Amino acid sequence: MKRTASIVGFALTAVLLQACSSTPSTPSTTAETPSLAETALFQQTGTPDATVQVKLPQYKEPVTAEVRGNKVLFEGDILLAELPEGQAIDKNSTVIANTGGLWPSARIPYVFASNVSSTVRSHVQSAINTYNTYTKVRIVPRASETNYVRVIVDSGCYSYVGRIGGGQALSLANGGCGVAGAIHEFGHAMGLWHEQSRKDRDQYVTIVWANIKSGTEHNFQIESNSRAVGAYDFDSIMHYPAYAFSTNGQPTIRPKNTSIPLSRLGAAKTLSSGDIAGIRSLYP
Repeated sequence: MKRTASIVGFALTAVLLQACSSTPSTPSTTAETPSLAETALFQQTGTPDATVQVKLPQYKEPVTAEVRGNKVLFEGDILLAELPEGQAIDKNSTVIANTGGLWPSARIPYVFASNVSSTVRSHVQSAINTYNTYTKVRIVPRASETNYVRVIVDSGCYSYVGRIGGGQALSLANGGCGVAGAIHEFGHAMGLWHEQSRKDRDQYVTIVWANIKSGTEHNFQIESNSRAVGAYDFDSIMHYPAYAFSTNGQPTIRPKNTSIPLSRLGAAKTLSSGDIAGIRSLYP
């Protein structure tokens, strides 16, 4: 049974910006239909254990997040909190929602959990090479740093947004996230939110609510108080696919400019020029 609870405790050390852009140039993105694995990046399987209402600073109204096991997930792959073992969720629960700040000196230490496969490690290395090549962010093996990203293998792909302190989880399901998924989740870890949740999105896309699976509509909320950087970016690595959370195989997101093919959304394999510009605004 789904339940609804209020999350009233928060830890936010910085307002984080979304990546967005002008027309992408370097590196290039390929407009092709996203694979099932890429679409599943945002879509957790099965019914959540509960839904909870969260008040985040960048939203005027409380937003809905899902409880899955001991994880509180927002928009499919944004980790807000990990509950203490055995903590139940009910309408009187108080949970700390963790969204964090920027990484000092644009340096993100990371470690692998022992069960991370060689395939996933290879995907992470490709993601690291991308960020280290096109941005000033440096993702480096952890030495003895207190704050770092811990890459794990869990049932889905997810990450906190920004630096929350300590060893923070970033999950890449074995074989289910790919290089693009690793780039996407590290984008969250350094401070990027989803592109289609920016406050001006309704000028550029239509959300087809009738095609969205019942109970998942909350994944299409707008960040009404956010400040976007640059123009809306259909090619962002942080953009949902056109068929995300579809209940009937029909698109849930349609560009208002009909010359933009549905296959372009969520098809990015690497950072767009807009993603790079967004990251540079955070880490100049």
